[in-house]
Amino acid sequence: ANLALTDPQPQFSFHNEERPIFTCRYDLPPAKFLDTQIKKAILCEGAVLEADEITHSILGPRSVIRKGAIIRDSYIMGNDYYESLVRDHNRLPPTPHIGENCILSRTIVDKNVKIGKGVQLINKQKLTHFN
Repeated sequence: ANLALTDPQPQFSFHNEERPIFTCRYDLPPAKFLDTQIKKAILCEGAVLEADEITHSILGPRSVIRKGAIIRDSYIMGNDYYESLVRDHNRLPPTPHIGENCILSRTIVDKNVKIGKGVQLINKQKLTHFN
């Protein structure tokens, strides 16, 4: 249902002036795109994208997608924090981001998740049922 919002004319729209919907504000900087091809996507505040491609996907607040990544048909929930320049490795969890050269297809990624370099989350066998 969330990905249906990326359609050009979704049945439900946040952009309807006659029936406005107000969401919470994050007061974050705007999303930043660095050589990324984007098609049918919703990108929230504070996202930093170096990905090769984002297609039919939603990226939540503070999503960080590293160089060479491909995200398709996915919902990335975003992050509650950015990497700190001054970091106490004993107190902070790993920096949340999608790593370089990752391929994610038809995935839902929870908040504050770190996915390392070159990870592929795809359904190669096109399975529809799992045990």
